[in-house]
Amino acid sequence: MNLDQSDQASQSRLPSREDSHWIFSNTGRAPISDMTLTKALRDNRVPSDTPGRTATAHGFRSSFRDWASEHQVPRDVAERALAHTIANATEAAYHRTDLLEQRRQVMQKWADYVIPRRSKNAESGGASSS
Repeated sequence: MNLDQSDQASQSRLPSREDSHWIFSNTGRAPISDMTLTKALRDNRVPSDTPGRTATAHGFRSSFRDWASEHQVPRDVAERALAHTIANATEAAYHRTDLLEQRRQVMQKWADYVIPRRSKNAESGGASSS
């Protein structure tokens, strides 16, 4: 996530700290919990795509997974981005990479999708090039 996107995300009503590498954190040492996010969604009455329901933190994870599938993100990379582990012990023993660089690229693309980057022209008051 670039600085512009980080600024936009931190303007939400969720707890954030400037001295942390986590965008949303109460302590600066760990991300907020999924229940903190769910409470913020409930408090702000953010609607789910299911009529009559409020959005949940798990819905964000599900949205990412759907987006990743639709954008040809390799399954292993998408699952690692969600912190899912490999259930098969034999496969897990041979699959030791964390796919960090690939996950970094995917998460930037996801950030660009969720919070589009502002163009330099738009920042200076001109028309957006998007």
